[in-house]
This record gives sequence, structure tokens and C-alpha cells, in this order.
Amino acid sequence: MVSSKTVVEFTEAATTKLLEVLKEQDAEGQYLRIAVTTDDHGGIEYVFGLEENPSESDKVVDGVVKALVDDESAPMLDGSSICLLYTSDAADE
Repeated sequence: MVSSKTVVEFTEAATTKLLEVLKEQDAEGQYLRIAVTTDDHGGIEYVFGLEENPSESDKVVDGVVKALVDDESAPMLDGSSICLLYTSDAADE
């Protein structure tokens, strides 16, 4: 496990929503896993999940929301900001 400079940061709205989801999932204290994968056509996809513990090679983002980023994803996420956007469709659900 490597604690390092902040790879990603969260906006206030994203932090509030993530804390709400963690509470709903009974996962308070767990880490948000953030990864980047590539598809067959070279496009990228952001993958999110929850984990209880970091692995040896994870970069740990300490903050109100604790996050884990693997070594391969870190360069693609470096300096990113995770925000929460609502669309009119999402607001209607």
C-alpha cells in the first residue's frame, strides 16, 4: 500500500453523495476503488467499486471519502476531479 500525493479529488457534491451511498450500503469506512480499463477499440471506461482493504500496490487517497487507485490506473487519473452531475432524466427517477 502506497500513500501518495492526491491522485484524484472529489467535489463537495460528489463527496456528499458518496457518503450517502456508503451509508445506504452499510459500507462506511470502506474504500472506493477507482480503476480505468480499456475496451477492444482503445476507449476507456471508469470502474468504481467498494473494497475493505487496500492491496500492497494501491495508491491510497485519504480524505472524507477514502479511495484506492491501482498502479496502472493512477497515471490516467492523476489530477482528476470526481464530480456529481444530475441530468433532467436522473432527477425525474
